[in-house]
Amino acid sequence: MKNRLIFLLFSLPILVSTRSLGEEQLGLDLVRYMVNIYGKCIGAKLAGTVVTSKCQGVVVDVAYLNGRRNLIGMLGEGEMLITFSGTKETNPMPDKYELQLDRVTLASRNRPVEEVAGSGRCTVFGKLSEGLTILCLLKTHSGNYELAFLGNGNVKWEKKK
Repeated sequence: MKNRLIFLLFSLPILVSTRSLGEEQLGLDLVRYMVNIYGKCIGAKLAGTVVTSKCQGVVVDVAYLNGRRNLIGMLGEGEMLITFSGTKETNPMPDKYELQLDRVTLASRNRPVEEVAGSGRCTVFGKLSEGLTILCLLKTHSGNYELAFLGNGNVKWEKKK
């Protein structure tokens, strides 16, 4: 039940990001793959404000058919979702990929969805089955948005490649 709940909580920024790209159709048919990555959040900042104590132990990696990719973290008990998003990926070496970021989307129960443009990258080291290190940094006019996460090798595919 908790896995399904996390999937439902993360649906909001996924749909918002899809809508902001001008897609008329919303839903999983636009998703190439989606995977919940479990582990430990070791750092998070919103516009330069440290919020690590609210960061939860799951990141969702979503790749869309249009080339966009999102890495989504949860703050609090579903209080806020932070989505790091970009379209340019590189694999400079085995077990490492980088996603060039162009925006972050914040979704909360208590306020409207906010999309902030910026530049930065997420770097992912390791293998899903063995545990990943995910480091994201987006620089914006309102401050830095950051996420540091250590995966423990436990993953749940919602839609496979």
